[in-house]
Amino acid sequence: TLMTFSWTVVDAIKKLSVVVTPKEAEAYLHAWKVAGAVLGVRAELLPRDMADADLLARTIRRRQTAPSVAGRALTAALLEYMEEMIPGHAFKGFPATMMRYMLGDAAADVVAVPTDDWTARLTDGICRLFHIETADAERSRVISRVAGAFSHALLTGFVWAERGGHRGQFTIPDRLHEAWSLPKPVGLDGVVLQPTTTSGAS
Repeated sequence: TLMTFSWTVVDAIKKLSVVVTPKEAEAYLHAWKVAGAVLGVRAELLPRDMADADLLARTIRRRQTAPSVAGRALTAALLEYMEEMIPGHAFKGFPATMMRYMLGDAAADVVAVPTDDWTARLTDGICRLFHIETADAERSRVISRVAGAFSHALLTGFVWAERGGHRGQFTIPDRLHEAWSLPKPVGLDGVVLQPTTTSGAS
């Protein structure tokens, strides 16, 4: 699980052609090693660096990956849920396409990810889009804005679906409210409410 949240994330980002420096990768791994230590993972089981994490993750995958009815059912349910988050019908095969691209054909076959449909043609374009060169600051800002807007919309869709279309009642710090350009909250009587100053989300 620790490798899924650390090494696998960096590996997936690199597959999207996003530039990740060795220093950034090692720092990210270190953060998760600290989390692992706090959770009680023994020190000798934690990888020394990204090269060690690569070997560990691939070894675990080789030894423990095997087909199962439960694994395929869970994968099918996940893909169905992700497809429900995509508006329209033209791109319904995209979650399976990206899952197969990230996992590789061998692992994707184990959990019965459907084979690529026409959306497989989009992967090259997406990788080119996310290939951010450090020197190209303006392009990086544009892609960051696009990625931010997409992520916000996707997360909003997940939360909305999870709550069955019902708005959750909670407060967030004023700074986040302003940074996310959220609309002013409206009470049941139609009166615009003022955000409550708080030190954290409740």
